[in-house]
Amino acid sequence: MVSYFIWRSELETGIACIDRQHQRIIDDINDLHEVSRKTGQPEVLADVVKEMRAYMVKHFTFEEELLNEAGYEFLKAHERLHFLFLKHMDDYRQRLQAGENVMPELLAMLKTWWERHIVNEDADFVAAVNSKFSGGDTLAAEWLSATLKMHFAGREA
Repeated sequence: MVSYFIWRSELETGIACIDRQHQRIIDDINDLHEVSRKTGQPEVLADVVKEMRAYMVKHFTFEEELLNEAGYEFLKAHERLHFLFLKHMDDYRQRLQAGENVMPELLAMLKTWWERHIVNEDADFVAAVNSKFSGGDTLAAEWLSATLKMHFAGREA
């Protein structure tokens, strides 16, 4: 399988749990690309998009809680970006369910949005998160572990 979206070092935030989640999302985008190459069935593709969106919601929820805990000053703006992205995903899914061939457009949007979001917006919160979580603070480490378990049932990706 040839990857549509390749993980590369520029996409690393240096926050291990976030990077693993981002890698999972990129894998999901590649899976969607592969499924779209193999089938043109809108209902199958809509189900894959639904599953992708569900994981993205988990990621966004975890990330927003992490940013809140870290005291990230631009949290509300970041949450707004997530909300608008999910709205776009819903719009594409509805169009797909209606039989419209949105796959080339959807895949391009996913790749472009995630590249830009990780490199620009997510990079902006790294200092705040590292300040809160990399100083050996036991309570912060416990919070992070418990929150990851809550959202990902002990599995981060």
